[in-house]
Amino acid sequence: MEKSKIQWTDATWNPFYGCRKVSAECKFCYMYRDQQRYGRNPSLVTKSKTTFNKPLSWKEPKLIFTCSWSDWFIEEADPWRDELWKIIKATPQHTYQILTKRPERILQCLPADWGEGYNNVWLGVSVGNNESLHRCKTLGEIPAKIKFISAEPLLEELNELNEVLQQYKFDWCIIGGESGNNIGKYRFRECYIEWIEDAINACQINDVKVFVKQLGTFLGKQMQLKDSHGGNMDEWPQKIQIREFPLAIPFLHKEPKPNARKKKSKPLTISYTGYLASLTPFKKLIALEILSGLTKEEAAEKLAKKYMEPLRTYKAYATMVANGLEDYTKRMVELKSK
Repeated sequence: MEKSKIQWTDATWNPFYGCRKVSAECKFCYMYRDQQRYGRNPSLVTKSKTTFNKPLSWKEPKLIFTCSWSDWFIEEADPWRDELWKIIKATPQHTYQILTKRPERILQCLPADWGEGYNNVWLGVSVGNNESLHRCKTLGEIPAKIKFISAEPLLEELNELNEVLQQYKFDWCIIGGESGNNIGKYRFRECYIEWIEDAINACQINDVKVFVKQLGTFLGKQMQLKDSHGGNMDEWPQKIQIREFPLAIPFLHKEPKPNARKKKSKPLTISYTGYLASLTPFKKLIALEILSGLTKEEAAEKLAKKYMEPLRTYKAYATMVANGLEDYTKRMVELKSK
């Protein structure tokens, strides 16, 4: 699908579809519902006739969630995977997000030239409860340019997440409650704000970027949200309105066409519009104050006084925002100087 409704990606690519359930997170898997709507057997892994080569036709750079209807490392896909790695290698303009519940198969399924990882591939594991945190430990030992965790559906408080993140280097964590129906085959399980907050805290302590995707249907109903699945960030408590990406995410700006005439060099200017759009409303307020010329300390003091909230809260977030602005500026300077 060239345009995805999933908030943390641009597009989805399903070169094959069908999967087998392997853990509690899979109980109400949306893939089973979707495939049954199409009259397919969701347990049968099938090569797609229409989307297998799809990324080759996408010229503009995209962030691509790979195998949303299956698992990249499932055994049945072994005959096709080498060809799929070649497609990824042939499309360096794209960034591929590969998420798995089978990290024990990753090493044997990597291409021969993987080395420390392809520049345009992120490897992730799906973790919804403490029992599944072993997947993080397995991926933690495997080289990749970006490693991430999808804590969705979040089924309980991840008590050992902080310990895992201290031991292994991860760059990003997606967090979300389960969406589903009150009755029928595809229901939803409970998720609590405290579980989300604890996961956020564990990530922030260990310098892991956080993307809260949704609160889930349980909280959506409990909090009487307009979005029944709790996917509208504006309806959440401000402190969990966080949607960050790893710093390595490509800035998908169109390059200007080369001009034969040489023009006089102009002063380097940087637009922060794209960066500001990626921030939560809370962090955006801080960023705007810093961009206006205030130091992070001055921005924290000004906003704490204005909104009558604890200064320590603003100081912590002002440091995070200032570091993000610095990283963004460096990145843009590098891009513009090439």
